[in-house]
Amino acid sequence: MLAQALALAAPAGLLNPYGGSEFANALVMDFTRGIYQQNGQPYGGPENLPGWSYTRSGEDLLTQMTDGSWRAYPANNPGVTGAGLPVYEATTNKCANWNFTSTSTSGMGTNNTTLTKVARADLPAPVLAALEAVDPRGIVTHAFRCVGDGSVAGQSCSVNAQAGTLNPHTVSVYAYIVSGAPVLDLGQASLGTTPLLTNFTRTTFTATPDVTSRNLRMRQPTAAASEWYFFGTQLEEKAYATPPVIVSGASASRGAAVPLITGLTSLFSGSFTLEWAANKDALTDGTNRRILTVDNGTAGQGAIRLDTTNRIQSSIDSVGGQSLASAPLNGTMNIYGWMSFDGTTLRHSVNGSAVQSVLSAAPVTADRIYPGCTRTGVGQLNAPLRMAAVYTSARLV
Repeated sequence: MLAQALALAAPAGLLNPYGGSEFANALVMDFTRGIYQQNGQPYGGPENLPGWSYTRSGEDLLTQMTDGSWRAYPANNPGVTGAGLPVYEATTNKCANWNFTSTSTSGMGTNNTTLTKVARADLPAPVLAALEAVDPRGIVTHAFRCVGDGSVAGQSCSVNAQAGTLNPHTVSVYAYIVSGAPVLDLGQASLGTTPLLTNFTRTTFTATPDVTSRNLRMRQPTAAASEWYFFGTQLEEKAYATPPVIVSGASASRGAAVPLITGLTSLFSGSFTLEWAANKDALTDGTNRRILTVDNGTAGQGAIRLDTTNRIQSSIDSVGGQSLASAPLNGTMNIYGWMSFDGTTLRHSVNGSAVQSVLSAAPVTADRIYPGCTRTGVGQLNAPLRMAAVYTSARLV
């Protein structure tokens, strides 16, 4: 299985796995290995494939490379990394401070603490080493330093920007703890807290505010001396965190990623097989996310989706069309599978499971694929799509 191979670590020097005769009339987008082919013709990147387009407005997408470090990709740049094609939904960071280039403490508040900005070059050696490990490219130019003397409990620093609604919100931050045991909350301890993680590992916390004025707060709960460095503050009106949005004194938004490839009528005019591999992030748990959408420009004709119960559903979306569902897949993992149609039967397999099948009506001929989202540009996978391929024979096993 091609997708199964992609879900595993590829040894150095692995031969191109797409040389078989079935790929003479096929589309291959292997985002992890940088292999892009259409009808046997290789291309240098997804943007070179005939019919490819990609849109994403607003602020840069900060995405993690396979070594854990960040890279910033501007609007309309897909940001393909060794982890795959990142396909994330739109979001707004309501924080109105400086969160990655922290040249000012404007927009921040304190409670019996001292808050200062520290240039990257002036960070203490162990703090700088931890930052270099996650940000060797220097996206973070300054960090904040919060110090409490421990004279009273609850010493804190916060971002002044408020939730503004009573919908669930998620706060997140990257911190390095020197002393104390600070926690992250939504400005009110009764809403819950979570311990701040150190070594600039992202800490996230989700709660439903009781009043609209709640905000991001870091707090030392007990009367103990504390010191921590932080950056990357984010306040989102969501029940989970998405990749950070850089803000510079005002809230900022990143648009939804909408990849699309058209001109595929010949691949969907008869029997076909779709193979795919993706990363299932923990944040996709309990949500409805698309892995692939097959479409004809006016209506969806088929889809592979992660449903609200964490099952993979493969479906033909037409009159008389059918769907198949895998067992639940909980937690963060690499997932892979395939879906095929031979004119009468829909089949699929997920993570090497036994093949499921059902008789199904045929879809109206499609001509395009939306990798990682729906036809209307929503339902983003919110994780990297590792590969997608379609070829003109129906896989049976």
